[in-house]
Amino acid sequence: MGGMDMGGSSSGGMSHSMAMTFHSNMVDALFSDQWTPSNRGQYAGTCIFIVFFAMIYRGLFVVKFKLDEKLIKCGKLNKQVVALNDIGRDQPYKSLRDIEDEIDEEEEQERLQKLERPDQPSPAPTMTTRQGPRPWRLSVDVPRAAIQTVLSGVGYLLMLITMTYNVGYFVSVLGGIFLGELLFARYAS
Repeated sequence: MGGMDMGGSSSGGMSHSMAMTFHSNMVDALFSDQWTPSNRGQYAGTCIFIVFFAMIYRGLFVVKFKLDEKLIKCGKLNKQVVALNDIGRDQPYKSLRDIEDEIDEEEEQERLQKLERPDQPSPAPTMTTRQGPRPWRLSVDVPRAAIQTVLSGVGYLLMLITMTYNVGYFVSVLGGIFLGELLFARYAS
């Protein structure tokens, strides 16, 4: 593979070759040929953009954490509780509120039965949590999938930036991740 030509030509007749080692050229394209810095100011602006882009990446993790936290508080990610009938077979999924209401009704009925027949003990209902995945819900799973898709897209774009092997771009990515973690991590704990 040592003799493989990594160069290519674009429609403008310019020949580009991808460096396979770290370098400090200031004329590396970012995402397209149109975004190629041609002077130090443009290069610095590109590096500043990369820092903010990496900070946004770290902030998106906090957004995902807060979304999950909100869904848990709303009870949409809570474990499903299933009541077992007398012979131990699972009943269909029910929400925790429905089961609590049923238990309250059963307790009331048991209390009335004890008043009528105090000598007979009544069996207590048994509870268990269902093992396995929770039911799919549009209001929960679509927002979670959307934020994960955005996170993955931004992460892949940052990976492409680092694959230019430009030292300035690479340091900008790391600096942005550091600053993003410094600013946003406390909100996700």
